[in-house]
Amino acid sequence: MAERNRGLDFLAEKYKNPPLHTTPEVDKVVIRKETINRRKNKEFVKSEQEGPLLPEKLSSDPASRIEEYLNYLKESLDHNNPRRQEKLARFKTMLYDKNVIKPDEIPESYFTNQQRIAREQGHGDVEITDDMRQQSAEIIITDQKSSLDNWTDYLSSPDATYPDWLKYWSMRSILGMGEYDKQKKAFTKRAKGTVKPFPDLDREALAYVLDALEKKYAGRQVNDLQQEEND
Repeated sequence: MAERNRGLDFLAEKYKNPPLHTTPEVDKVVIRKETINRRKNKEFVKSEQEGPLLPEKLSSDPASRIEEYLNYLKESLDHNNPRRQEKLARFKTMLYDKNVIKPDEIPESYFTNQQRIAREQGHGDVEITDDMRQQSAEIIITDQKSSLDNWTDYLSSPDATYPDWLKYWSMRSILGMGEYDKQKKAFTKRAKGTVKPFPDLDREALAYVLDALEKKYAGRQVNDLQQEEND
């Protein structure tokens, strides 16, 4: 439990702008839990049984609210949940809406570059028609969705035996990850309007990173690791 709490504190420290525990998705889950607890308490009192009531107001502690959110995701995507496919599809749609490029966001420089490539390949000056723009947008969006699905499907599968906080950190990292800078030996920040898919899923490389982070973090203070993550 202590290790799990350190992981929750790490997420609270890392994602401060905006604070993760105050985001709409976390608020929604917390309110949902409080509503369910009130309903269960009414049923319990009506049954005239004896025993403690469920909390009708959850803690405002950042780590507690984040834990409630992660628990909700875990339960929703659990393979024993009969509504898993429905909830997984809804979760993916939410990711698409927030992270996949929209047709009108594709920069004009992309089409200019396509014209340049056509000239270099000996096709002359190619006119970019509306149909070509639409086809290009469909391909770009499909590729981005597919690359996101690879991560979502794996991290929500029984094969990904990592703590929930590490899975969340992995997904957030991928969403903000751009191209690899060979000189700096680090990934750049993913720019808004990029047409490229999200990074490929490399299970072996991911396992190496997550295992190292989990072991390193197990005996460390939150601010120690947070400082290294920002370096």
